[in-house]
Amino acid sequence: MEVAGIHRSGEALGCLSSGIWGGISVGPAVGQWLGSFERAALLQVVAAVAAFAILSRVHEEYQPSAHTGRRRWIPKSLLAPGIAVGFVNVHYPVVAGFLVLHLARFGNSGPAAFSAYALLILLSRFFLGGLPDRIRPAITYYDGILAMALGLSVLAIGPRPALAIGATAILGFGFSFPWSSIASTVLRKIPSGERGSAVGIFSAFVDLFVGISSFAAGAVAHRFGYSAVFALAALSLIAAAVAGRFVFATRQPEAVVVAASVKEETSPAEPLLTER
Repeated sequence: MEVAGIHRSGEALGCLSSGIWGGISVGPAVGQWLGSFERAALLQVVAAVAAFAILSRVHEEYQPSAHTGRRRWIPKSLLAPGIAVGFVNVHYPVVAGFLVLHLARFGNSGPAAFSAYALLILLSRFFLGGLPDRIRPAITYYDGILAMALGLSVLAIGPRPALAIGATAILGFGFSFPWSSIASTVLRKIPSGERGSAVGIFSAFVDLFVGISSFAAGAVAHRFGYSAVFALAALSLIAAAVAGRFVFATRQPEAVVVAASVKEETSPAEPLLTER
């Protein structure tokens, strides 16, 4: 976001996420092609070196921000966004841990369904990641949750292969938007010196909810079966929708947001941008 500008934060987060999900999409196929753990481990080393080389070419102008007084460990303003992002991600351990097992009884479409899930996330975040910058983030957030709920509900009933692959594709498409919608909304409201810690807090909430829901999903699957796990993930989206109300309840006027973004991203050498 330092490079792209705060007014393109949704697009920047979408591109970053597309890199993550691009790796998740092609990783299993590449690992299978390599044929052994040793070769896959060597590839990880090469990939890390390549990432280091690429990042060393990214231009950065670091200016430390002055902080006065003690800072809260988790600011109150980030609780609702963190909870919203956390509940959105409850479905991930369900998909990662139980999708293949669940669909094995309904045509064994699990591997293809997971590939469709990851591929739709990759494509949506890469090509449509900038939507929260162009329309109200609340729209992309709630539409994304609705698509996720639809996909999880269909998966819960144990569909046949074609419908299962379509449902996971819809789930992946919906999952593409809530993160960037929440993050871009919050990052526009807080000072620039707190944006890094805000993203860190969001990531911590994701890790926390994914960890807890992994244990919860295992317990539910053991007692009620795989279908109940997908129903649980769908129900968690209700909590995500409620938490989202506190995130999008108060928005700055659009003109103020644009003016603040332009002021922050404009240097004295760019008078035409200020006039425009």
